[in-house]
Amino acid sequence: MPAILTEIFFMDNREEFDNVLMTREGRSKIINYHVEAILKVQAQLF
Repeated sequence: MPAILTEIFFMDNREEFDNVLMTREGRSKIINYHVEAILKVQAQLF
């Protein structure tokens, strides 16, 4: 069974934490990026 592991960045970067992880817009961008990446890989496999 294929698997996909995704990561974002570390919370130890205060600017990224405040401006991305702690905002709804930032979290949505992260989610969309991961979904797009997974769909691209899935399209290549099947």
